[in-house]
Amino acid sequence: MMEKDMRERLNAIIQSAKSSKRYCKQTWVRSFNNVCIYGLGKFFRDVFEDRELKKKLGVNYLSDADQSKWHQMFYGIECVPPEHLKGVKDLVVIVLIGGDTKEVEKKFKTWNIPYILGYELLLEMSIHGEINKDDFEKNTILDVFESINSARSKELYVEILAQRLAPEQSTKTYEELFSPTDYFDQSCYHITDNEVFVDCGAYNGDTIKEFLNTVKDFDSIYAFEMEENNYKQLTAYVHTLEEKKRNKINCYHAGVWNEKTILTYGNEEKSSKDAFSVLKNRHGVKVEAIKLDNVLSGKKVTWIKMDIEGAELNALMGAEQIIKSQRPKLAICLYHKIDDFWKIPSYLKSLVPDYQFKIRHHSNYNFYGTVLYAE
Repeated sequence: MMEKDMRERLNAIIQSAKSSKRYCKQTWVRSFNNVCIYGLGKFFRDVFEDRELKKKLGVNYLSDADQSKWHQMFYGIECVPPEHLKGVKDLVVIVLIGGDTKEVEKKFKTWNIPYILGYELLLEMSIHGEINKDDFEKNTILDVFESINSARSKELYVEILAQRLAPEQSTKTYEELFSPTDYFDQSCYHITDNEVFVDCGAYNGDTIKEFLNTVKDFDSIYAFEMEENNYKQLTAYVHTLEEKKRNKINCYHAGVWNEKTILTYGNEEKSSKDAFSVLKNRHGVKVEAIKLDNVLSGKKVTWIKMDIEGAELNALMGAEQIIKSQRPKLAICLYHKIDDFWKIPSYLKSLVPDYQFKIRHHSNYNFYGTVLYAE
């Protein structure tokens, strides 16, 4: 597709999002008179009451493929057979299934019933990501499109935003947009054997393991993980490495933010703004958050990866001096918050105007996994 055609299509996607109110999942769902949750398994039981979905989203229908649940009452709402939904006017369906949703999505597409994936909606609700019309009017999507440096990445940007903002205009599935090798696609940037790798959201060490499989050697790794059990697994993994590698890896039980502070995560009502947990921990957990410019002051940094549940923009603001002075290569997750698709690239361009941007999508069946690469 020609760049002019892609730009025109992107503009049409933006206009469609404005007219349908799809720029925000919660606003879009509430624009329908009838709201149905499909899938009454464990995921439903875990979140329905905790997230007050009946009250917040106006849920008035439930449905499930399991016939034994039909015509039973759940939280004061009757479960109806899926076929019943074809006769309901002005209906949107929230697909609340934890596994592969392809077959269910195919069903609702065939019936021409609008739907949204539960994880996508709950992710937005968890990080207080509701966007109003005025906020969306300020988007810089078209400017970001112009700043992307390859035709492939431009097309991916358009297609993913179509999936997120105007699915009726999407022409490719996530499976068709999928790229393997999260963070280590060497078509996105040049990887050397003397990297200083900063892993924000180090989880259990899985990204470090892939990093070590990619390079022959490295200078240092700084790994940050805020969740306690993940941090224990991370340090246990690092301990299994040979001493030469182990001694060059520094692990921090901390989140990454734009200041040194204490964050609470796990409980939506108690959480700090932008903290995240799809399944709430009723008690909430407090954890230290650091600012990269402080912790890594005076240290060489060549590469920063961030997958930190919607805190990426704040964390990048906390690494402003590192980014400006050292221009590290970047792998930054965009998918947690829809406005990160334009706010993060715009912010990075304000720091380093000649950053080269590329986009990849690393999930073959849903919206998780869109990453911005910069070099």
